[in-house]
Amino acid sequence: MNSGAKWAIGLGSGCLVVLVVCVVLAILAGRFVSHKSAEAEQRREAEREAFLAGMRARGFTNTISGQSVTIEEDIDQATIYEAQTFKLWGNCSTDLCVVAQTCEIFGTVEGTLIFEGQTLTIHPNGVIKGDLEVDAQTVERHGEVHGTVSGSYQVFKD
Repeated sequence: MNSGAKWAIGLGSGCLVVLVVCVVLAILAGRFVSHKSAEAEQRREAEREAFLAGMRARGFTNTISGQSVTIEEDIDQATIYEAQTFKLWGNCSTDLCVVAQTCEIFGTVEGTLIFEGQTLTIHPNGVIKGDLEVDAQTVERHGEVHGTVSGSYQVFKD
């Protein structure tokens, strides 16, 4: 066998070894990422359950979940709302807890509003007569908040 053939066989064998190593590494990386994703999901679910347990201990007996929740009627029971988007057009005569990406208040909340999510907007006709407890990126207050504002947020717009 001439040296060119030996060189080609060696190069082909080397490429095959590199390809096998890459495939094995990709499989291992996929399992590692999948395992880390599962751990992160379990941690998020545990945090959610702890939050909901804390809210139940504060007297929130009802939980309503949905993709997009719009409330036009009045609320008279302390309720937790879980949604991507939440809009309150009616009035709430008790405390209200909202876990959502966005929450818009057009009506009146007589009690405390607890919001956990990305953006809370209190529109010009929106009124929070109790306290406002937030864990959000942005709070936009165009309406009224009579109580104290507490929690964490990155931006507070009046």
